[in-house]
Amino acid sequence: MTIIPNQIARLGHEHLDEVTLMLTRSFEGDPLMDFLFPGNSTESRHALMRFSCLVRLELAWPLLGFLESGRIFGAAGITPPEDIPWPAELRHHYETLKGIIGTGAIARLERYSELTENRRPDPLPWRGWCRSRATGLRDRSCPTRSHTSDLARPSYLYRCVPRY
Repeated sequence: MTIIPNQIARLGHEHLDEVTLMLTRSFEGDPLMDFLFPGNSTESRHALMRFSCLVRLELAWPLLGFLESGRIFGAAGITPPEDIPWPAELRHHYETLKGIIGTGAIARLERYSELTENRRPDPLPWRGWCRSRATGLRDRSCPTRSHTSDLARPSYLYRCVPRY
């Protein structure tokens, strides 16, 4: 793990479980999550958050965490502007995701991803998502909406549609 000033660290596979759980909780009630998973399936949200982190880890894109006392209190997934092919391992993870969240959610996710991909290049193409726990980054007053900046706008939440 590479430590960056102000307790920001590049996260690795060893952080996957903790960051996935933190993100799953922080996206509760998010309008995009409600659209993707009517009925509020925690298992499906968890699978999508894990996959989103795996995209960054497998493609060596930045997955950053805000650490406080050794715990992850916030995370940002960066999506660079390049459109690169997915390795076999990432395609396997996507097939696993499809099996967990089902065909309806996958269709909604792929449609949403298609819409966001069509915006490339947008003014800030490196945005992915950015969320925190209730005691996480800048806005400590709102447990599930503690966006740290313009980076967190839900319209840029996911860019994880297959590119193969």
